[in-house]
Amino acid sequence: MQQAYFWKRFPLAGIVALLVLTHAPAPLQAQTLLGPKAKASKVAPALVDLAQPQKPAAPSPKQSLRTLQVVPFQPKTGLLQVVDGYVVVEATAEGSGADLLADLQAKGLKNGVQFGRMVSGLMPIEALTSLDEVTSLRFMSPAYKPSTNVGSVTSQGDAAQRSALARQLYSVKGRDVTIGILSDSYNTLNGAAAGIASGDLPGPGNPNGNETLVNVLEELPGAGSDEGRGMAEIVLDVAPASSLAFSSAFLGQANFAQSILNLASAGSDVIVDDVFYYAEPMFQDGIIAQAADAVSQNGVPYFSAAGNNYNYSYESFFRYGGTHMLNDVLSGDTLGTYYLHDFDPGPGVDLFQQFTIPPGGDILLSFQWDQPFASVCEGCPGSSTDLDILLVLEDGNFASVLSVLSGINNNLNSDAVEILSAASASGATGYLAIGKYIPEDAGFVEKLLLKYVPSYIKYINFGFSDVDEYFTNSSTVYGHANAEHAIAVGAVRYDRTPVFGVNPPTLEVFSSLGGTPTLFNTQGRRIFPKVRKKPELLAPQGGNTTFFGFDYEGDSLPNFFGTSASAPHAAGVAALMLEASDYSLSPKQILKAMQLTAIDMDNPFTPYPDPGFDFATGYGLLQAHRAVGAVLAARSPWQASTNASQQVEGLLVYPNPVRNQLNVDWLDLEGPASLKMYDLTGKLLLQQETQAGVSTSFDVSDLLPGMYVLQVNTAQAQHQVRVLKQ
Repeated sequence: MQQAYFWKRFPLAGIVALLVLTHAPAPLQAQTLLGPKAKASKVAPALVDLAQPQKPAAPSPKQSLRTLQVVPFQPKTGLLQVVDGYVVVEATAEGSGADLLADLQAKGLKNGVQFGRMVSGLMPIEALTSLDEVTSLRFMSPAYKPSTNVGSVTSQGDAAQRSALARQLYSVKGRDVTIGILSDSYNTLNGAAAGIASGDLPGPGNPNGNETLVNVLEELPGAGSDEGRGMAEIVLDVAPASSLAFSSAFLGQANFAQSILNLASAGSDVIVDDVFYYAEPMFQDGIIAQAADAVSQNGVPYFSAAGNNYNYSYESFFRYGGTHMLNDVLSGDTLGTYYLHDFDPGPGVDLFQQFTIPPGGDILLSFQWDQPFASVCEGCPGSSTDLDILLVLEDGNFASVLSVLSGINNNLNSDAVEILSAASASGATGYLAIGKYIPEDAGFVEKLLLKYVPSYIKYINFGFSDVDEYFTNSSTVYGHANAEHAIAVGAVRYDRTPVFGVNPPTLEVFSSLGGTPTLFNTQGRRIFPKVRKKPELLAPQGGNTTFFGFDYEGDSLPNFFGTSASAPHAAGVAALMLEASDYSLSPKQILKAMQLTAIDMDNPFTPYPDPGFDFATGYGLLQAHRAVGAVLAARSPWQASTNASQQVEGLLVYPNPVRNQLNVDWLDLEGPASLKMYDLTGKLLLQQETQAGVSTSFDVSDLLPGMYVLQVNTAQAQHQVRVLKQ
């Protein structure tokens, strides 16, 4: 699908002119959950309401009682993470993050972690109303419960990605490799002992001899689903001799980012996660992405679940559709005056986008726009514009906004994100409106600029609902999965692979689509747009675990679905590759070998073939036996040089990679020459006698795909060249 972005629509000179005109942000504008934005607070309304629950508003004389009685939406439950009188929060500092951490700890913050400008932890609910007085605090939001990418037991994914074959062929098991796992929890349900006894987890008493306990750096307070333990079972299926470490990623973004560094410091050679936060930046690398990049650049490959959101995203240029005052349907209060977005891309104007929630469903939107996040670094600029996304009950009725379920935080000088969530027990149809809030004291120039800046908007729907019109079906890989050096892993159901009779393999329908642009650097400066190749590859999901998931095939064993299961499959293969290479591979080399040896797949959502990379399937389905074979270090009795390269000066071996015919030219020497092709175990496969200085063709069509070594001998020299057969 072709995606259009604002930089293709506006001439560069126009953008520069707008930037030149942009002046310092207006003073912090007030915003409350109901009524005009007239009371500035550093604490998000959702937290204020948690500390001071409000009684339902009495019907306004402007509203009919009948209208209020038939409101079909309810708050979506379970987003706030509340534990024994505390709530998980994320706070951004005015200046020093360390100063803010100390000040919040003085207010009772527990499990506090600072990463750059952001602080995460458990805040006493009773202290939330006193935080406006904390001078080091710029703003605080709830760390909404992040999503994991879910959709004597061995995962069938082990066979589907051929890692079982790789272990058999090359005698690799992930020895001396530690894999760090980030998810919600590991053993809050107290099931680890049974997993050890059955051989599905490492620890004392493991019948397979892997008796090293999982190193749990930080467990989730309270109860979790222990999805991290399910991931650990998958990793151990693929790399049964590996060691494991775990840390919870559910205590806020700063905690998540620091946990990545902690796992690396604790000796993890590979790290994998299946978590994302709704408020992670879409157009900029946030602190979690920065941490993932940091460990990768330090030699630790980082795998992340690409997501289970298919193409459930809307994005567009902001099209000015009109200026309107909006009112809350319950109280009748004026919310403010807005420049509203026109959803209709044609000549018409439509300020409301219809959506439908089925019975028992919900809508959950992360809405963002092209301005930087203050939380990304100390000194970073925040959003200079306050955008809102509003839930509207009636099409065309500007007084029917259900603001209690809308995303209407004060975003000035903070992060360019709003979260909208609602549920419906009976099912309901509603409408979305997107608007730029016009400050009451805005001058003529500020109002004029506000119509055009920011110019690009995007939301992703994580809920069980349908947007009925103007939906653009855009990219959904974002946040740290979209980081430059993280490896985003999409999903293929294990029984839709060649091992299980489906060739070519087919993409899982929910696997997230790549293509989200990066528009700002980590200092908040706009950059030339970068669209990274995401996801990098696909791996299996839907295989068995001892406890996590639901039984798909009726074999009495639960199946673990989603890219949450795909990512640990890939991480396990990385452990096999590290052992096979004598621990000599960089993250880039691991990824390159995985991509070169994957089964190429076609994007099912484009009308044309797309060989090689595409934004749905990446470079294709991971094939562990090929990837391991491609990096296998020389072993006795085979004496291939560890310096065997892709090319030797004066010796031309091409094409490389090769499919059918390999051409060999040694131009600088004369006399008899011998060409010998070996596999990586030292077995001689092909041999041909020729003359140096004469171009020779070598038929390799009967060789299986994988890495081989071509040895060229003359009286004067001997050289070896690695050859990749596709």
